[in-house]
Amino acid sequence: MLQTLDLHPSDLGLPEKFTGFRPAQQDAVARINDFQGRFVTVSMPTGGGKSLTYIAAALFAGYRVCVLTMTKALQTQLLEDFGGCGLVDCRGRANFTCLKRPNSNCDQGSTAGCRAQMACPYRQQLEEAKNSQLVVTNLAYWIAMHQYGDGLGTFDMLIIDEAHEAPEAVCAAAAVEIEEREVLTLLKTRPPAEDMVAGSWSVWAEAELPKARSRADKLKANLATSGGGSDAEVANVKMWNNLVSKLEALAYVNFDWGCDRLRYGWNIEPLRAADHAERLLFLGIDRILLCSATLTRKTIQLLGIPDPAESDDVLHLDYPSDFPPQRNYLTYIPTINVSAKMGADEQARWLERIDSIIEARTDRKGIIHTTSYARTKLILERSRFSHMMLSYDSRDAQATIEHFKSTDQPCILIGPSITTGYDFPGTQCEYQILAKVPFPDTRSPILAARCAHDKSYSDYITMQTLIQTCGRAMRFKMDHCENFIVDDNIRWFMSRAGNTQAPNWFRRTYRKSDKIPAPPQRLLTAVSK
Repeated sequence: MLQTLDLHPSDLGLPEKFTGFRPAQQDAVARINDFQGRFVTVSMPTGGGKSLTYIAAALFAGYRVCVLTMTKALQTQLLEDFGGCGLVDCRGRANFTCLKRPNSNCDQGSTAGCRAQMACPYRQQLEEAKNSQLVVTNLAYWIAMHQYGDGLGTFDMLIIDEAHEAPEAVCAAAAVEIEEREVLTLLKTRPPAEDMVAGSWSVWAEAELPKARSRADKLKANLATSGGGSDAEVANVKMWNNLVSKLEALAYVNFDWGCDRLRYGWNIEPLRAADHAERLLFLGIDRILLCSATLTRKTIQLLGIPDPAESDDVLHLDYPSDFPPQRNYLTYIPTINVSAKMGADEQARWLERIDSIIEARTDRKGIIHTTSYARTKLILERSRFSHMMLSYDSRDAQATIEHFKSTDQPCILIGPSITTGYDFPGTQCEYQILAKVPFPDTRSPILAARCAHDKSYSDYITMQTLIQTCGRAMRFKMDHCENFIVDDNIRWFMSRAGNTQAPNWFRRTYRKSDKIPAPPQRLLTAVSK
């Protein structure tokens, strides 16, 4: 075992910046490789080094491994960390420029009949991935490649990072979004009479599918005879191909799915990931390793994996945090119950509490998590420290976050959704303010149906988001990050869900304080691994 051999990361070919294994990492690598069952689930606290753990386990065993991330940002981060030991990146055609049509991406070029073969940048990275021992890709591409392509070859192990997000990601990958434009304009028909009943779409799709296939085939034939066609003709073929794929997927929908009404159409999505995880995600691979800071038995249940206590085919590893809890306290400061119904006086009290926390910390960088753009706007308009704040939306989030991470000037990143996928070690962020408990938006009929089916589901989603948010800026043992929550709803939520949905290490970080604590001494530099 690795513990007995006392290996150094360099013995496995890992990059030089990894100077040793922590005890939990050593133990996990040894137990992963000793276990003979199919599923290993690892709960390792935020900043515990889970990526080093699973890459080391793969290299130690000599497996051919695919690592799945939930986002391209995480994919890029892993490539930066482990590209030096042979990790190869693979992502979809839309990320590459077509050689034959320079103003198009490879996805559009493929529709137009581009046959660049090995000169194609997309095909080059695909072939490199198929011949590599270690591959990283995102879950959406992984599922699409096995649904509509020939995959990435045979793997000995599948590693799923941030696996707490896998249940929702599987359901989202199986989902079908159909637009009103596609129904009314392309198919020239009407949606099913019971358009909010998912099963009704199956009967409707079966009736419309022959018409769509015929139209798509005719357009593709015309494109082939015209020698590639114009950009508009290519876009039209792609549009009809996508519609055919949607109708084919809708034909298999049943009444165990749910339906959301969107501004531009409908989203039809399965309610249970367990019904689809093997078909879309696990794919019969012999060894499955799931890792997350917040992986719980609930996550395992949602994916249809047997209970570790009842199956010899599942090993669950739950590691405590080796960070002193005082370095990453989640401090509840009694303020008000935050909601959309707050009155003017309550808003003023809430805003003043946020400003009071910032006031003693204007010499460092922090993040405010708002859960909504409306609260972001309110704080930006009325905070005394709005001049220090960097806000973002879906169009410029990446650029704004990178600017925040790289600047040496004290400032505050503010927005609703930096709960996972980004790390802010050391001086990149030394405090966070959670303006509201991150309850899920149950106005969605699909989410409401899931919560009705499973009474603990809403608490599970909330706790997962809470823990991940608090962990964004606490990455290494000598790091520190103060976390504050100014929503009184946290009292009843932690009382109800703390013991069942939160790991022990996280419960140790939660405390109440009637006064805002004085800030700790500033970190002098970014903390390195």
